[in-house]
Amino acid sequence: MKLKNYFTSEKQILNGFSKTGSFLIALLFANCLMAQTPELVSPDAITPTYLTEYNGELFFAADFQQTGKNWLWSSDGTTTSVRSYQSTPSFPGTQPKYLTVFNNQLIMNSVLNESNTYNRELFEFDGTGLVLLKNIQNGGESNPYSFIEFNGSLYFAADGGSDGIEPWVTDGTESGTTQIADINFSSDGSNPFTNGGIAVSNGKIILNAKDNPHGTELWGIDGTTNGTNLIKDIKTGSSSSYPTSFYAAGNKVYFSAKDNSHGNEPWITDGTNAGTYMLKDINTSSFSNSFPGDFTAYNNKVYFKAGDGNNGTELWVTDGTETGTVLFKDINPGSTNSGHSNPKNFIEYNGQLYFGAYDGNSYGLWVTDGTATNTIKIITTSDQLSNTFTYDDRLYFTADDGSNGRQLWVSDGTTSGTQVIAPTIAPNSDPIPNATFEHAVVAGTLYYTADYDGNGIKLYKRTTNNLNVNTPGESDFVVYPNPVQDVLHLETTAHNIQKVELLSITGQHLQTWEGESEINISQFTAGSYFVKITTDNHQSLTKQILKN
Repeated sequence: MKLKNYFTSEKQILNGFSKTGSFLIALLFANCLMAQTPELVSPDAITPTYLTEYNGELFFAADFQQTGKNWLWSSDGTTTSVRSYQSTPSFPGTQPKYLTVFNNQLIMNSVLNESNTYNRELFEFDGTGLVLLKNIQNGGESNPYSFIEFNGSLYFAADGGSDGIEPWVTDGTESGTTQIADINFSSDGSNPFTNGGIAVSNGKIILNAKDNPHGTELWGIDGTTNGTNLIKDIKTGSSSSYPTSFYAAGNKVYFSAKDNSHGNEPWITDGTNAGTYMLKDINTSSFSNSFPGDFTAYNNKVYFKAGDGNNGTELWVTDGTETGTVLFKDINPGSTNSGHSNPKNFIEYNGQLYFGAYDGNSYGLWVTDGTATNTIKIITTSDQLSNTFTYDDRLYFTADDGSNGRQLWVSDGTTSGTQVIAPTIAPNSDPIPNATFEHAVVAGTLYYTADYDGNGIKLYKRTTNNLNVNTPGESDFVVYPNPVQDVLHLETTAHNIQKVELLSITGQHLQTWEGESEINISQFTAGSYFVKITTDNHQSLTKQILKN
């Protein structure tokens, strides 16, 4: 939330104050929020990963400092406990991965002891520790991964043994955990959902998968075995198009793929063969790649990075048509060898699109309102920023400030309102390694990982205690019914709805709808979500909902 919004809200609440007085109160309030220092949650949980909200608490995997083994943990912000330490020798439940909340269950990949052979299988948390949900490959390792919710079931990839790695589905019970299809009729498996090759859109799971006649191509799953089909053989023959970097926006999925005549270029699909096509041959050199990626919906368009062979990797935009797929801005002008701005980590905040990029002189935080003229750098960093997310009406990211290594930053979207969140202890030279950073928001508290003291990555928390005053017009944003089972209605009397986004409780983008006032979320499992709308005056408003 920007300071002008604080000013307006404070003026509404504190009638009788002058404009100057209200502004100073708002400024003091904002500075107090930014000045809060991180708090250590637990000194015993080392290298926390897979931070996940479940039943109002934070669950995660971490090494227990006293034993060095990796277990399931939970924390309410005050008390932090090891939850799988007392597991039996037959079901040790060590090294949990891919924690996923589904159907009021906490499901994950963890280690099973089979005659002193340790294999990864499908586990769940029973309220005390980890128990085996299903031993998918008896005597072997199924190693389930890439969990995704669809139509009231949880889909994932796993190795069942004789069929290799194929798509599986579970309703949360052992008997209801089955292989949905055998895409590749060999022991090699189809290896589905690799390299971001999975999304839900238009009543299907859109995925990449391999079979022997076609290679790795574009497939769809409607929830049935017979409805698991090849959507399009993009690179015809046994060679692979390798579709990756899937992003769902509206009833379409954007992705990167290559066909028989072109390298990796941007593609789009509605889940049908006829509705799957290359958006544009951006790098027109023969079989050259534009390597599109980081697709992000904003202002009824999708922004992404790509290289045309002349301008380096730059900021592009598409409206879903070939003529509407264009270079948006050449941030770092120059040849392909020196002119990469490499924009990435896009996130919409307060009606504008923020991202990290390099302009040829320095890295920094950039912002655009959808026009090239108003695409500008907000602050300078010494390396590429990453891990962008929002929390409590603020924009957060990690970056190196040039003096203290990579740190967590907070911003109100302005240059003066962007600063490092400094720890109270002397910082380590690299306090937030980029590859290991994770965060989650649980019960209004931000949890994140950092190595502030140089003695290992640990869990920290930050609670801003925001007064939660409404921005102008936010009180006119209504969602109902709440809790909701299938169709959620959205109303705002002040402005028209331009875009609706469904976010997980941790801020993960799940689906986008353009200009809709009713959204069907029946395909998502029960739990807490955020619904974010963007209005035609570029205001972004967010409300929490409960899905039954």
